[in-house]
Amino acid sequence: MEVVRALWDSWEDDVVIRSVATSRYLDRERLHHIDFTGETYAVKGPAIVPRPPQGQLVVLGQPDRVPAGQLDVALVVGRDLTAVATAAVAAGTPRVFAEVEVALDTPDATAEKRVGDLERHAPWTDRGGCVTSEPQSNRSRCSLS
Repeated sequence: MEVVRALWDSWEDDVVIRSVATSRYLDRERLHHIDFTGETYAVKGPAIVPRPPQGQLVVLGQPDRVPAGQLDVALVVGRDLTAVATAAVAAGTPRVFAEVEVALDTPDATAEKRVGDLERHAPWTDRGGCVTSEPQSNRSRCSLS
């Protein structure tokens, strides 16, 4: 992420001037070279294209895979709301996106029947999701307190 952010910043916002009168496409003073060497690769020079209109793209990732300082949005999961809230606080990022799986009743089938139908095609991996047709009676099972 360090390299990608450096490449995005290698072009200042007003580097492209497109002057037909002077035959200049960009202002070289506003184009910055980077020199990065990592364990398995190296990157030299600026990006080959101008930075995106928003400057830097929003970086989403799991805090256990990408350092929090390099993330704009942390993707967190948990077995219950308390675990999700704890993971969100621990992420240390400006924003958090929590993955929550929900199965709801429909007029034709209960949530548990719908999940059963899905599992006939592929297993529904248990990540702590709550499947219930009676949220009040299953409050402790679903950890929604």
